[in-house]
Amino acid sequence: RKLYNEELHNLYSSPSIIRMIKSRRTRWAGHIARMGETRNAYRILVGKPEGKRPLGRPRSRWEDNIKMDLREIEWDGVDVIDLAQNRDQWRALVNTPGGSNSVTIQWGFCIPSTCGAEDMRAGLSTVLHRDVTVTLSELDCHTNEGKKLKIIDYVAIAVFVTFGLSVILSTSYDLLKKGRGKQILISFSLYTNGRKLLSTKDSPETLTCLSGIRILSICWIVLGHRYLLSMNVPSINAITGYGFISDWSTMVIINSVLAVDTFLLVSGLLVAYGQLGHVDRRQKFLNVPLYYLHRYIRLTPALAVMVLMQLSLIEHMGSGPLWDKGNKHLTQLCQENWWSALLYVQNYVSDYRMLQVYTGWMLSALGCFSAIYWRLPFQQPDYKYNVYISAIYACLNRPIWAFAVGWVIYACVTGYGGPVDKLLSWGAFKPLGRLTYCIYLVHFTYILYRQLTTRTPIYINGINLMSQVVSDVFFSILFAALLSLGFEVPALNVEKVLLRAERADKSDIVQRKSVEDGRINQGFAAKDNR
Repeated sequence: RKLYNEELHNLYSSPSIIRMIKSRRTRWAGHIARMGETRNAYRILVGKPEGKRPLGRPRSRWEDNIKMDLREIEWDGVDVIDLAQNRDQWRALVNTPGGSNSVTIQWGFCIPSTCGAEDMRAGLSTVLHRDVTVTLSELDCHTNEGKKLKIIDYVAIAVFVTFGLSVILSTSYDLLKKGRGKQILISFSLYTNGRKLLSTKDSPETLTCLSGIRILSICWIVLGHRYLLSMNVPSINAITGYGFISDWSTMVIINSVLAVDTFLLVSGLLVAYGQLGHVDRRQKFLNVPLYYLHRYIRLTPALAVMVLMQLSLIEHMGSGPLWDKGNKHLTQLCQENWWSALLYVQNYVSDYRMLQVYTGWMLSALGCFSAIYWRLPFQQPDYKYNVYISAIYACLNRPIWAFAVGWVIYACVTGYGGPVDKLLSWGAFKPLGRLTYCIYLVHFTYILYRQLTTRTPIYINGINLMSQVVSDVFFSILFAALLSLGFEVPALNVEKVLLRAERADKSDIVQRKSVEDGRINQGFAAKDNR
């Protein structure tokens, strides 16, 4: 039935409704501020989502309702509306590394669908009564309406359905033939490829410590990205969370970028190692064009799948106050740079002395700690920029780290690794080590999806971050396994069948597999030659 002004006023004024409003209040934060959303029951009862006129005129103005919403939101004990009108309070509350003396406060409101960004901007400007810049974009407006599929979406669906059917048919054929079928027909077999992935067999030529180094490095990268993205989403203790930057214990997280240098070191090491082994066995150098072709086929299918996902279906997979704007930005970057990513030219078009073992281990540890904690003074709020110190840091930080990790590898290979070698050579690391490339591709998208679809603020502390990291690593491994078994390994199997004019001997296969992104995949080679 119709609700008239008197009934609406009495309903809104009742203590139960007021308690409901306060109990349902949520807060949002962006960067170093707080974004508060109060779903005002008065407006929801009076207005309609489809934007029709209400049945009965409310007894208060719309801007009065907004002002009441803002009064209910507090940021570190200060009313948000007072904070927005007082620059002194603003400066006093913000104390972040780098000397920032301003803050961006973001608020979320539930408004009728007929109201646009300009209407909201005008209403907020009227309420604040001060010369405060209010910025709104249509990308900030979020509705529950579904998005229509585009041509690229249908292309993506067709690609995924085709590969999915190929996996099902190939697996069925493989199981019926019990592994004796033609190689080209079992290239997509989940059973055969899964056995290869889970194999823990090694040969004398395998550098077993590299598996552990790779998986620990990718976990370090996941940790760094989780921390980075947590600083840019709603949080209850945004300012306190930013204080982590200047804490000594956070240096390990902030310097997770060094893990990328570890992968570069391992890849370069294995290329040289494989080339020397090839020359020793075959008395001739590696076929460079064929090697580049093999590497392109090795790396591109999984990358192309992730690019296609970002360009198409991922837009329809999430929702929330942060989703539309955040995902739109990433999709636009992908639309502009997808070709350079698939050609591996995005960086260009977008802009040894032997020591005794004990001394080597000490220098390695010193190098690791200095590379990580060298940055600590730079993160302090009172640090004054020095161009010479910064230049020295930029030049030496990564080489020192690479040298330190290189010593660990050398010590493990030559028998001086001890418990470190046993840990890095653990059998469980071998299957996971084969997934590091796919984990690297999927983990950031997964973390970003979780962050952009959040609807409640988080509390930033070490325990919460680590629990999120464990979850991120687990699901990244799961999705990476699907990506590898569905696209990466089948592409390699097809390439091997089509590009080999004659059956190569085992040593040649070992050579080609020895540069499989960081380790010798002897287990794969053994399975391929049954």
